[in-house]
Amino acid sequence: MPIAKYEALTRLVASMSKAEKRHFSLYASRLESNTEALFLRLFQKIDTGRYASESHLLKALGEIKKTQFINAKRNLYTQVLRSLRVLRDRTDKTFEQRQKVDYALLLYQRGLISESLILLDQAKKSMQESDRRWLYQEALELQKLIESRHITRSRQKPQRIENLIERSKEHSNQVAIETQLTNVSLSVQGFYIKMGYAKNERDALLYKSFFDSHIPRPADVQVSPFSLMLWCQSKVWEHLALLKWQFTYKYALQWVAIGQQLPHKIQDVDLINRGYHYLLTACFYLGAVERFDEHYSAWDRFRAEHQQRYNPTSALLDFIYKSNAQLNQSILHNTAKPKELALFTSALEHRWPDLDQHRALVFVFKLAMIESYRGNYETAIAHLNRILETQQEPLRADVFNYARLILLLCHYKLTNFRLVTNLVASVKAAFESQDRLTVVVDTLLNFLRKGCRAMNFGINELIDNTHNKLVSCSLGQFDKVDFVYFDFISWVESLKDGETIFEVRKRQ
Repeated sequence: MPIAKYEALTRLVASMSKAEKRHFSLYASRLESNTEALFLRLFQKIDTGRYASESHLLKALGEIKKTQFINAKRNLYTQVLRSLRVLRDRTDKTFEQRQKVDYALLLYQRGLISESLILLDQAKKSMQESDRRWLYQEALELQKLIESRHITRSRQKPQRIENLIERSKEHSNQVAIETQLTNVSLSVQGFYIKMGYAKNERDALLYKSFFDSHIPRPADVQVSPFSLMLWCQSKVWEHLALLKWQFTYKYALQWVAIGQQLPHKIQDVDLINRGYHYLLTACFYLGAVERFDEHYSAWDRFRAEHQQRYNPTSALLDFIYKSNAQLNQSILHNTAKPKELALFTSALEHRWPDLDQHRALVFVFKLAMIESYRGNYETAIAHLNRILETQQEPLRADVFNYARLILLLCHYKLTNFRLVTNLVASVKAAFESQDRLTVVVDTLLNFLRKGCRAMNFGINELIDNTHNKLVSCSLGQFDKVDFVYFDFISWVESLKDGETIFEVRKRQ
């Protein structure tokens, strides 16, 4: 095993449950020679969680050479994975079926051909029932290899070889289409991450050309429910990028419906949860409160039925999707209880090491949004500063740019006019450098620049003019994207009567 990094090793050990650690100790000690093995001592030391650095751990292990330590780390990583594999062979159908194919290959290599074919037949039946497409393809190819190289008497059974050939053709076509769609999904997702939302008609034409050339027609993907779900996923990304929220909603709804029509034991729970995530996101962008609540309740029921099937990765994805939905629901309903926010912040800190940094920062961004809507501008500023102080290059620069803009809005509310005046130019330059200086952003920056000078003289007229211009922009196909990041219109309205943004939104 090539992995010998201390951080990777400690993360693997930390991810293990108590039962898995107990099983590993028994598994690793099964041979008497292993009871005092260095890798086992290393595991016991790491499991205590007392050693903050690799150097401290090395000292605690006593007089050993650096090369011994490196080999012990590699060995431990390998032994832990083997132990987990043994456990999964008993509880996870995928591992159990892969093991059958491995055993069939082992039997074949030992010359036990008929026994190998019997085991492959058993494995294929199990895979068809549980929809393990890739393993099924592997089993078919091994069976064809055996039949082509040996006299197996299989042709004495009517249509056995013909059925094998026909099933292989059908399955190869299905796998080829699904592979094409997973490639398309990755390409479309990457395009969206790189390019962001369409900013004008030119962008929209460019995006449409890209999507039309990559996403196949529906008639070409009707080979399996899974391929249709992948197709819907690509269409969701397409319409997200083109700012067509209603179509995003349409294809996300189809995605979820197709997934839930499958038999319970072959449902891809993670993929269906992802579909619900985009379905609720579309409702949020549309401001469709009733539809959001309806689908949120349906998703909660689905989650309750399937949570026992979660593995640690599923649980992490569930946390991400559930957290995003909870924050969006608070914004839609203009309610955010301090206790709920505190619980979420605590959960986020606990999950922070496991999250991709971009996802973590999006959560911090939403917390800043909610706190500013509640009128807690100091707390919002603390969240926004956390985003801006991040050292790693952002996956999407838009989050950083809008964090800078909202930071100015919060400081303006706190009457930090000199600070705002000094920062307006740099914020504008940041948007321009990313080719994201929209009419909405430019209007807000002009307001801040003039508003800091105007104080009370002429401020109401400036507020009215800015408000009217923002309302006009919100109706445009491409300018509406700015309002995904923040309710700028309600912020301007809140300046007149000294209300919070949540109070303004409730009036509306």
